[in-house]
Amino acid sequence: DALVDFFRKELDVPAIARAQRAWLEANAQMSTTVAGYVHALRSASSLRGAPAHAALPLFPALSVIERTADSITLRNDGDAPLRAREYGAPAYRVLAKLFDGERELADRWLALPGDLAPGETVNVETGFRPFQDGLKPAPTLRLYHALQGVPMLPPEPWYAAAL
Repeated sequence: DALVDFFRKELDVPAIARAQRAWLEANAQMSTTVAGYVHALRSASSLRGAPAHAALPLFPALSVIERTADSITLRNDGDAPLRAREYGAPAYRVLAKLFDGERELADRWLALPGDLAPGETVNVETGFRPFQDGLKPAPTLRLYHALQGVPMLPPEPWYAAAL
């Protein structure tokens, strides 16, 4: 129901409708769908002894293990790698948003520099430093899971902390 409401509501705005149509024309193709299923089945069958869901982590388990003024260090606490670059498949991204109370100040798509295997860590620049200087009280950083090029409903953050 939420997806139907999303498309009905947003299609009334011409610019968003054009962007959605362009995304659908580029991605909603039978060959892409079939290739995705074949890839998923091959990946799952190649993981001898691992659960089938490990090939496609729908709910990644990430932790922020360190945070500085302009970067975060993430650890993959899940049992499957997060794919940063894979031909023909959307790459995992972190959507970082900066808030002053409930007012959104800025957002950034953060790309992993490479695949992140279970247990591995990676440092990612947020680029938020200019927005933080002089703000009182400190803004809140919220992180969201996302896939590159895949439209999403309003997500719930998996991490939130005052900077």
